[in-house]
Amino acid sequence: MLWLYDASHNHFNMLNPDYDLGSIKIDLGDRAKIMNQASHMTTAKAYMTAYFRWQLYNAQEYAGVFQGEWIPASVAQAAGA
Repeated sequence: MLWLYDASHNHFNMLNPDYDLGSIKIDLGDRAKIMNQASHMTTAKAYMTAYFRWQLYNAQEYAGVFQGEWIPASVAQAAGA
């Protein structure tokens, strides 16, 4: 399982990316804390790619992503790290 702090389910949805205010208890002050849609997409692509390479190609170096040993460069860049 992967937990993304400051993520919102709705920002993984390309149809209505700004629906957060009406769907869950997020007010305008909290909205700035949520990752933007581009960061959501970048993070999802990076972790899904790592998972599939690890599981389908047995590329063990990607196991470290899910054990907290390293963060994909695109995710670190999207997060401003």
